[in-house]
Amino acid sequence: MAMRTHAAVAGVQGRNKETSGWRRTSRRGVEDAGMGGRRSVHRSSRRQVRMPILVAALFGSLAAATSVEKGAEWYKKDADLFLEVETAEQYHQAIEETEKDTVLVVDFYASWCFSCQNFYPHLCEAARMAKGKDRKALFLKVNVDANRKLAKEQGVLALPLVQIWRAGRGKVTQFNPSPKKKSTFFNNLELVFSNKPSTIFDLKPWGALEVAEDQTRPQPSAGDLQAEKEKRKNEANEMADKMKALRERLATVAEQGKTGNSVSSRPLSSVKQEFLANYPDYGYKGKIDKLYKDEIGTRMGENEHYMDYTGSSLYCNSQLKLAFEDLASHLFGNPHSENPSSSLASERIEEAREMILSFFDASPSDYQVVFTKSATDALKIVGETFPWTPDGEFRYLRENHNSVLGIRQYAVKNNATFRSMLEPQVESWLESNEGKKTNVMGPVGPYKLFAFPAEDNFAGVKYPLDWVKKVKSLPTSMGGSRRWYVLLDAAAYAPTQPLSLRNVPADFVTMSFYKMFGFPTGLGALLIRNDAADILQKVFWGGGSVALATADDDFHVLKCKPTEALEDGTVAFLDIAVLKYGFQMIEKLGGIHSIQNHVEALTRYMYKRLHGLHHSNGLPLVVIYGKHHLVNHAEVQGGVFNFNVLRKTGTAVSYLDVQRKSAKQGIHLRTGAECNPGAAYGYLGIDTKEIEDLAGKKEGCHDDIDYLVVQRPLDSNSLTCGAAEDPSFSDEDPALLTSREVIPAIDKSKLELGHAAEVAMHWVKVPLGSVRVSLGYMSTFEDVDALVNFLEDTYKDT
Repeated sequence: MAMRTHAAVAGVQGRNKETSGWRRTSRRGVEDAGMGGRRSVHRSSRRQVRMPILVAALFGSLAAATSVEKGAEWYKKDADLFLEVETAEQYHQAIEETEKDTVLVVDFYASWCFSCQNFYPHLCEAARMAKGKDRKALFLKVNVDANRKLAKEQGVLALPLVQIWRAGRGKVTQFNPSPKKKSTFFNNLELVFSNKPSTIFDLKPWGALEVAEDQTRPQPSAGDLQAEKEKRKNEANEMADKMKALRERLATVAEQGKTGNSVSSRPLSSVKQEFLANYPDYGYKGKIDKLYKDEIGTRMGENEHYMDYTGSSLYCNSQLKLAFEDLASHLFGNPHSENPSSSLASERIEEAREMILSFFDASPSDYQVVFTKSATDALKIVGETFPWTPDGEFRYLRENHNSVLGIRQYAVKNNATFRSMLEPQVESWLESNEGKKTNVMGPVGPYKLFAFPAEDNFAGVKYPLDWVKKVKSLPTSMGGSRRWYVLLDAAAYAPTQPLSLRNVPADFVTMSFYKMFGFPTGLGALLIRNDAADILQKVFWGGGSVALATADDDFHVLKCKPTEALEDGTVAFLDIAVLKYGFQMIEKLGGIHSIQNHVEALTRYMYKRLHGLHHSNGLPLVVIYGKHHLVNHAEVQGGVFNFNVLRKTGTAVSYLDVQRKSAKQGIHLRTGAECNPGAAYGYLGIDTKEIEDLAGKKEGCHDDIDYLVVQRPLDSNSLTCGAAEDPSFSDEDPALLTSREVIPAIDKSKLELGHAAEVAMHWVKVPLGSVRVSLGYMSTFEDVDALVNFLEDTYKDT
């Protein structure tokens, strides 16, 4: 639903400089300070208007709510003055069943709407005045994001919108109040209260009510009002009904032609029978074999096995059929227009936003979905709009993806500090601040950002999600109000595990859809909390992100809604329109919890098999990174296996060798540093300075430089590719000791060059990458079996 704010319509929208990044500027250097400062809103009990039992029961605890603590979201303050409408049923029954002639004031608002925020103190004051004068009044609030269908039914096109009703008589009027015209709003209410319930009013173009000169003109009858109500409800339901019918029709089309394609009944091997008995959560209650053949198998060779789900998930055949049938059956236009094809595209975009919020258990009152080109693009938006200052700070987990590390360039450019942290360091940081309270009434502290992945893309380690609340509650060094914000990278986590943003209220969450269900590519999302969007400072603007702009002066006004202000240009509306079929595929498998159980079963089985691989001399065939070995593995480890293959001497096989040979066997996996240098070089024991020395030599994971030549002590037990001077990897090849052990030892010894003790050091080849295998929603027992057999057959005793 296209939504405008009243201020944007008037062309004067602005925001307070201290709290906002959206701003209006001109060459005269004047910045719009907004449409009124925030007023302190005091707690007050709401006058108890008599309501039927049914209405009172519907609202329940809402009617008894009390004001939230200071520093909470503006729209939750003075909650005791209002009834918060959560459903269309509540709205209609409050209007229809409240005591006759009661004045009902209904405020349609959005948590991201700045005009709504500036108007809210006036609304609270009006509610308190009505209570103080013992007036027969009831004030209701309707969040349009949580009640999209109702907002459409009521014809809400601009915000804020105020409706005034007389219970039992119908709607008196509705208008878009301006926060700057407080007196007009109060005069309108006073006029309604001071006149008879049957009085007829006229609304003037400037928003003021007047008593109509003709009080005899016919008013809509109860039947007319009911007919109008039904008409609006039918219009609001029409699109939903069409969508439902389309889904049913396309689902039928997708099922056609499947007869006879089921997997033939064959005796199971004893190994698989034992596996199924030990891992009952595998396979979606016995559906996986047929699903795989119908959805994936037709596009892969008989002996091919896809095991790179962290790189990209696989799309399903039925998903594509539904998507292309949908595109072939409908006309979608640019959503920035208002014609039928554009309106259909807009409807689908909003439908997709709702699906995403539902998937992540996020309230539309708290979060907005910004469509991006990818998860990387979502991270870039955060980096380039975050309000970096010289006293700001960027902290991030060392095991973040390259795209998160890239954010530090924005911090550095603005003279903010940055710090890379290991997991124990984060825990120590949080523990040292435990019990310290944020001074919510203190000065505005410097803005700081902490970023970490819910699951890293290198080894699949899962990190504590309770970090989110702990970091957000940290006080700043200046003792100011809460200014630590949290960026959660969910790209590797979301495809196989549930994430509830009600429980994990990260300020920014990034993800990518092709990593979830393979199609469409080139589409990601940034889920952003409405209160966090308020601080972002956008510089570039274009396309649909701007409400007003001039060509001759340095003037522009960004749109108020975060999704519109941050989405430059036209979004990928055709890709967005077919996202629903990816989510439907997840539901077809039983939902994200079923996928989680399926992947966890395969993960446990695969670790058991890999861990059991040994050479004849008893040495392990692979060294596995991550936390698979821990007792609480399900909590701290995802379905990713990162490892190096070892020869019988204990030295590492080149990851490029594994890549080439596995590809010939039809196994799809990934090798290298997997775009995560912090995790990769940490596990491999390579020092930062040693990587920096490769500048100008190595171009990426797929070039021919697969090892690093460095000095290491002879007496060490860590991983190496062998002696640099002997590419044959003889039995005498030494192992690797990390430079973090070597350099301090040399400094402590104070040895001069040429000292005899130098014989304890020699040159070795250290691997610059590893092998990554990742499981997903369509992974099978056969995939795991094929990989383990390949490793054993190819590298055992070599």
